[in-house]
Amino acid sequence: SSGGWLAFARAETGEFAEAHTVAGKALQAAEDAGNAYARAIAGTLAGLCWMRQGHADRALPLLEQAFELCRERRLILWQPIPSSLLGLGYALSDKLEVGLGLLHEAVAETHTLGINVYRSLWEAHLAEGLLVAGQWLRAIDVARSAIDLSATYKEAGHHARALMLLGGAYVCAGHDADRAEEPLVQALAEAEELRMRPLVAHCYLSLSRLAAARGQREKQAEYIATARTTVTALGMRFWWKLTTPDVETAPGRLRAAPETELPKSVAD
Repeated sequence: SSGGWLAFARAETGEFAEAHTVAGKALQAAEDAGNAYARAIAGTLAGLCWMRQGHADRALPLLEQAFELCRERRLILWQPIPSSLLGLGYALSDKLEVGLGLLHEAVAETHTLGINVYRSLWEAHLAEGLLVAGQWLRAIDVARSAIDLSATYKEAGHHARALMLLGGAYVCAGHDADRAEEPLVQALAEAEELRMRPLVAHCYLSLSRLAAARGQREKQAEYIATARTTVTALGMRFWWKLTTPDVETAPGRLRAAPETELPKSVAD
């Protein structure tokens, strides 16, 4: 569905109103045509648009339907995509165990199928789920893999997202906040160049956490203010509620990490 892919592109740049309109039309066209594959694609991409804006209540029913359709009709080439998005949605909606299972499944199935296009994005989603689960060090490893894959296959947007998640994982891990700065600054530069406004907002939220970890109150306030402007303009309030409490109530302090040291594969 070309309309679904256009909606995806609009969502990545923060043009959510247009994204939802285009995605809705694509979904209706697929329903009218009665084609299972077209319905799975359109439903998945419509759900992705809502996920990027942070409306899990709108995204999850679409993604669940697309995922079940893939399983019922054995649409094995498409199934990893709704699996990844649904897994991320569940992970962010207090269904962490099920969500992580789907996220791992999406990456494993894509690898088994030998499909490398977009695999970096599914790994980035897995890294995000691991962050939600507090598995900072595992998230670092997976984010690094996503960075390598996206560089290899020249997927600039996925590369920026993976860099943002790597920096965020370093901040959360609490071992060496200085490691977070380079990937976050690079992610911000790449996201701005690509005009990926939602990702730019996420970068500023992560940079505010880094500033908090360093006790840089003025920078922290600056980053939060910048993020708030974009998040408000784009209607991304879910992400604001999800990511800001620790920054605003505990400035200058990182959350404690469950693991005690970075493995050599990460620290080197």
